Amino acid sequence: MSGGKVYATVDGFSDSATVMVLPVSPPTDGPPAVAEFNLKLVAIGPIPGTDTTRSERVAGVAVTLKRTGGIRGDTLTTPEDAGSGVTDANGEAKFNKLKAGTYAIVLTPPAGSPYARTETGIVSSNLAEFTAVVALQRRP
Repeated sequence: MSGGKVYATVDGFSDSATVMVLPVSPPTDGPPAVAEFNLKLVAIGPIPGTDTTRSERVAGVAVTLKRTGGIRGDTLTTPEDAGSGVTDANGEAKFNKLKAGTYAIVLTPPAGSPYARTETGIVSSNLAEFTAVVALQRRP
């Protein structure tokens, strides 16, 4: 454990804050983190109407994955390309043997789709097989 004071001056105003840096300890509860996992991504889109619970699986969505951080939340200086694919007739795209960590996901629906480009992210779990359901936004 180490600590210190941080000082800042902006527009003639000065202040300070005490900062303590603690060592990171591994989680002690639950199963150990996996080194790699398989991801099934399901793209769904809300169907317009008064029943807001209705949605459809959306085929033909281009999916791009970028790994942005490691297992303990460390940020990568440059995000790593983790693959790309297109959702099938069931609105699913599968990615195998992904490294554990955090991921940015970009979903781009096909031309003429009522859905807009959607960006989201995930943090890998302790599961070797993981399913993420992403709700696409409708175009305005």
